[in-house]
Amino acid sequence: MIRSVMSRSPNVLSIDLEDWFHAELVRHEVPEAERQPRLRESLEPLLALVRSRGMKATFFILGTIIQDEPDLVRELHREGHEIGCHGMTHVPLWYLTPDAFRTELRTWRAVVRDLDPSIRVRGYRAPTFSLDWKTAWALEILAEEGCEYDSSIFPYRNHLYGVRKAPLEPYRPDPSDLTKHSSSGPILEFPLTVLSMAGVRVPIAGGVYARALPYAVQVWALRRIIRDRPFVLYAHPWELDANTPRRRLGLLNNLITYTGIKSAMHKFERLFDEFEFTRMDEVLKSFE
Repeated sequence: MIRSVMSRSPNVLSIDLEDWFHAELVRHEVPEAERQPRLRESLEPLLALVRSRGMKATFFILGTIIQDEPDLVRELHREGHEIGCHGMTHVPLWYLTPDAFRTELRTWRAVVRDLDPSIRVRGYRAPTFSLDWKTAWALEILAEEGCEYDSSIFPYRNHLYGVRKAPLEPYRPDPSDLTKHSSSGPILEFPLTVLSMAGVRVPIAGGVYARALPYAVQVWALRRIIRDRPFVLYAHPWELDANTPRRRLGLLNNLITYTGIKSAMHKFERLFDEFEFTRMDEVLKSFE
């Protein structure tokens, strides 16, 4: 495990830039003809909030979003936010071969290069946090294709994703055992944030976990975490949009996808008042 060389560091604000119909539990339920974009409408309130605080964030962006919204991506880059890779089409790694993944990365980089050659891309986040035991082969490919860090490993296992017992702090995963740090590991990993107490891990810093938890509980947990390490707050713009289109997904999937959306933006506003945030690449400078 890689220890921070700083006694205190800002935390990471990371946004997975995708539209409402890209969500894993939704994407199979929305025909192409019904995929009406509302990324701009979902994102603008968050951007206004970030700008009002003078904050910088890391945006892991889909390649199709870059193609459809080039001016938005230029704007984010111009304002000093970090541009990271979220793949081309939001297909999880579970459904890609190594060759297909390499092609996705190269296609994505070509799209960014055509948009603005000055954009330097260091980081990657897999759709649906799909970097796990079955897809650990992706680490070597990420390094070979020029990525310096990844932020896809969720050190908590649910019914869909995650790696049990993965380290909680930045580390270099051993591709043969994602729970172990290896000094020769091909890439630096900034895992998603969970609270560990008495051997029990609880996700608290993004997605449905942040939307569903009472605010006071979330702040209490995050304050405990920053005693030892910075945390990663993540969100998708559609999660912060009370007008996100909804589909009938079944009871459990409806709860996972839509719980707490109406109050999520207010929670983020309070979190921005409570904690300091910046880009992921800036926080990683604190680690060696």
